[in-house]
Amino acid sequence: MKCPNCGKEVKEGAKFCVGCGTSLVETKEETKNDASQKVEAVKEKVTAKMSEVKESAKKAADSDFMKMILASLMFLVNIILKPIKTLKSKIEDYSDPKNGFILASVVALATMIVRVVVSFIMALIQKQCTTSIFGKGSCLSFGEKLKTIDWMGITLKHLLIILISMFAVAGIYYLASLIAKKSANFMRLLTITAVSFVPACAAMYLLTPIFGWINIHLGVIVTIVGFVYSLVIFFSAIKDEFKFESDDKAVYFHLICVSIILIVLYFVGINVANNQLNNSSLNW
Repeated sequence: MKCPNCGKEVKEGAKFCVGCGTSLVETKEETKNDASQKVEAVKEKVTAKMSEVKESAKKAADSDFMKMILASLMFLVNIILKPIKTLKSKIEDYSDPKNGFILASVVALATMIVRVVVSFIMALIQKQCTTSIFGKGSCLSFGEKLKTIDWMGITLKHLLIILISMFAVAGIYYLASLIAKKSANFMRLLTITAVSFVPACAAMYLLTPIFGWINIHLGVIVTIVGFVYSLVIFFSAIKDEFKFESDDKAVYFHLICVSIILIVLYFVGINVANNQLNNSSLNW
């Protein structure tokens, strides 16, 4: 150890320099304090840098998430105009779980929002009047009509129904592909199912109320066209996901899958109808 004043060698642990008499205790304390301050400064810099990295990563993730949602919306708009071309060019982007689930959620959320807005507008423009046995009646006010709407049914329940329906259709085809020993990507099947729902949902929840308000037959026609359009998109895209040795096997494969879907839909529809009838009888 050297004296910081004169540079003379001194014993380790000495309190004074034998050459110049300089106190060495303060020097040691100052050295320790300087070292501690340097360590603390390094820790603070590392902590600040880690915070900056985390914040940058969070902003990047949020930005990518919003970009993905906007891209999904544009993708769905293009599906209406050029369904097969758009689907074939973009389906690879939605073959991973994150993007595929975002697309399905965007379809369900967009449908729910459209239904809420249309219900609100219809409550605003439609007249709901009751007539008594004496020929007198009264019409509901806008606020009263809003109270009669099942908001829970057209928001949370509707969102879950759309999501479950898309996952169910994709799941049935995926399980059938496993049984038939055909390789299939579940997220690709979910993407095809989600985009094929778009015309039917747009027709049923947006166009049908508009045209049905003009004429009930126009509303029915629009609904049928929307569902047919969805089926055409679905089968045009889904057939490319499975390769069979013969067309007959492909026909039987799709026949079984569609039959299962319709059977499930039938029993679900029966249960829903029975619940509505039971609720109506209880109200009476």
